[in-house]
Amino acid sequence: MPVIVDPVFQVPALIGIAIGVGILARGMRGHVVGTRIADTGTSTISAIALGEVRVHGVVEPAELTLTWPTSPSTHT
Repeated sequence: MPVIVDPVFQVPALIGIAIGVGILARGMRGHVVGTRIADTGTSTISAIALGEVRVHGVVEPAELTLTWPTSPSTHT
């Protein structure tokens, strides 16, 4: 006995399947990007490698402080 499906239900079902496949593809791309970032090697600035690296270290202030006049009247 064949199953008869009303066309009113076929269109939303096909739209739902298409949306589901699109969401799956987007998730797979995100997984690939996340894996690529996770596989990137970590280096310090003093031992940085050529190519794509993640940099790890501590930012320290310089001994010299740079200043800039803030009012336009001080420019001549």
